[in-house]
Amino acid sequence: MPAAVASHPLFDSSDLLALPVLPAVVGELLDAFESAETSIQKLARLTGYDAILSARMLAVANSAACRDGAPRQANLESALAVLGEETARSIIATTAIHQSLAPLRDIPASALDQFWLHSLTCAHLARRLAVTIDYSEPEEAYLCGLLHDLGKLVIGVRHGRAFTIMQEIRHLARSPHEIPELEQQLFNTDHCELGAALVETWRLRSFFADAIRFHHMDADDLRGAHPLSRLLHVANTLSQTEDPQEEAFARADSLLGLNRNSLRQARFEAEREVINLAADLGIDMSTTGSRRKATEVSGEISFAQAARERMLTDGTSGQLEQAGDPSVLLEAMVAQDRLGQAVHEHALMGEVRGEMHSADDEAALLRAISRCAAILFDVPENHLFLRDPQTGMLRGSPFEDLLHEIVIDPDGAANAVNRAWREQRISHSLDTEIPASVVDRQLSRLWETQGTLCLPLSVADRSLGVLAMGVSHQQLPRLQARARLLRLFAVTAATELERLRQREMNRQRAQDDQRLLERQQVRAVLHEVSNPLTIMRNYLALLATRLEEQVTRDELKVLQEEMERIGRILLRLSEPVGGELDDAGVNLTQIVRDLARVLDDALCRPHGINLKLNLADVPLVLPRGRDVIRQILLNLIRNAAEALGSGGAITVSIQDRINLNGRQYVEMAVADNGPGLPDHVRAKLFQPTVSTKGGGHAGLGLAIVKSLAEELGGQALCRPNGGGGSIFIVLLPIN
Repeated sequence: MPAAVASHPLFDSSDLLALPVLPAVVGELLDAFESAETSIQKLARLTGYDAILSARMLAVANSAACRDGAPRQANLESALAVLGEETARSIIATTAIHQSLAPLRDIPASALDQFWLHSLTCAHLARRLAVTIDYSEPEEAYLCGLLHDLGKLVIGVRHGRAFTIMQEIRHLARSPHEIPELEQQLFNTDHCELGAALVETWRLRSFFADAIRFHHMDADDLRGAHPLSRLLHVANTLSQTEDPQEEAFARADSLLGLNRNSLRQARFEAEREVINLAADLGIDMSTTGSRRKATEVSGEISFAQAARERMLTDGTSGQLEQAGDPSVLLEAMVAQDRLGQAVHEHALMGEVRGEMHSADDEAALLRAISRCAAILFDVPENHLFLRDPQTGMLRGSPFEDLLHEIVIDPDGAANAVNRAWREQRISHSLDTEIPASVVDRQLSRLWETQGTLCLPLSVADRSLGVLAMGVSHQQLPRLQARARLLRLFAVTAATELERLRQREMNRQRAQDDQRLLERQQVRAVLHEVSNPLTIMRNYLALLATRLEEQVTRDELKVLQEEMERIGRILLRLSEPVGGELDDAGVNLTQIVRDLARVLDDALCRPHGINLKLNLADVPLVLPRGRDVIRQILLNLIRNAAEALGSGGAITVSIQDRINLNGRQYVEMAVADNGPGLPDHVRAKLFQPTVSTKGGGHAGLGLAIVKSLAEELGGQALCRPNGGGGSIFIVLLPIN
């Protein structure tokens, strides 16, 4: 076979979403997730009925996002415990969405039924045999039997006619090891190698991949091999639909040391168990007994071989490979139904967004993003490199030590990560025209992949970091064909990360405000306490000189009143900051006076800023909103103080009887004599943005002011100050 064809990567065994699943199993699992009584054991049992769902669970559970240093095991209960219910549900839901919108396949339903029956029978038989010979991991043996023929589906979804041929090709092979040889002649690969390649990406501490790779070898070659390899070989041989020959039982006996009666009994019990399952899983058994003649199959193989030979000689081999390329198929589907594709993508984003949105801190969100990438794109090895605000470098997230030690300079030597960052587009390290950098090679070696594919994470023109994925040459065309979905995922991840950070900044700012008010209130209360204490000391001194005289009632009354005032002042220490003290209404004038005194002491005078008040002499009473008004005024005065230098001035004024659209308002204005605001800044003034002040300011104060004003039924406005600077106006409804 020409080397050019042999080296061309046509089949991507990691594209599990392209492979068909048993609809009944998906439905049962989705129902189970809605039940309050669902257990890991039940979810593992249901998942274990389907090879693709089992493979997806194992792939994500053994991905970088879920590793945490735990042993990598081929066990569904362990995998589900690692994933958690929400992640497992996301895997099932995204699989269901993909399957419901996937284009029709050419694989006959009867061939799929035969495939599922054989896989289930092999799995159940492998587990029974493992228990019989005291193999330490019977569930691993079960999964090995369930997944051993997964490579057939990988080939079959690209060439549907070939799937039927592969199901029957064993009748033409003179020995088991000839089956993969015939497949290599036809498809330039075989199902054993494809299945093993998939399992190897999980990096299990097991001989799982070897068992799949060698399950068609002759029994004599497997003597002395690891027990899992021998178990799978025997289970596969004895779980064929037709009754095995006596020679098959003899070879099984030589590999496992079990007599023929024990082997027959195990086979009978496994088949009976699967027959009982078939009806519940929607598997049609009526066609499994009928088989095409070997001559018919041979004719199809000869036809396929002849066609391939013609293409090799006339240079058209790329047409066959292109016809099976998932990127070409996906592009055709998008061209036929762009609306359906958009619905598909956004439905997928809805599922992963739910998992991201449930994260309550940044570390949990980064893990969720990594898990969702593994679920959605079948890329178990992925990692986020986020921009460090102090250094500007791209640093790995902290939940993997080795990756956290990799710090990427955006302006340093070119690599896939900083290309994605600088150019704000998807980048990869498998381009033959661009040599892989040191960073590219380090990531590939660390992940044991052939290269990396990198997505920039940006939102509202702010670049947050890069998501790097470990990929192979086989995976790259599939992922490139999903460029739109990759970009949509990157935007979703960046949006959730920005949302969480903004929420954390809001929370931190509210805590800072609360601490500031509490500290200043304590200072003000202590100041007020000193006056009555001074009077008390004076009167006590006076009384001490009059001990020989009669104490007058007026003097005793003064002492009593001052002591009561101390009680009231100290009582205020136990009141919530800004708590409502007057049920009849809110005295806006008094609120401004009280808070201005605190803020002048804390924010203005220490920085050489003059705070002036222009207030009405009579109280202006509003129906509600003491806490909200204090928060608005605090934000406006603080923003003004932060914008001014020493010698600046802030004026707070209140004006009554403002009529707007037939409604009466009170106007509270905060004016400063600073440099003012450019028009382009004023246009987006009340939107959350990145502040230009530095020092950790988030630019959120004015957005909060607008939100709080609207909460009271009012408005927040801004206009230039005639003498220079800006005036921020808040209109508060009188009724």
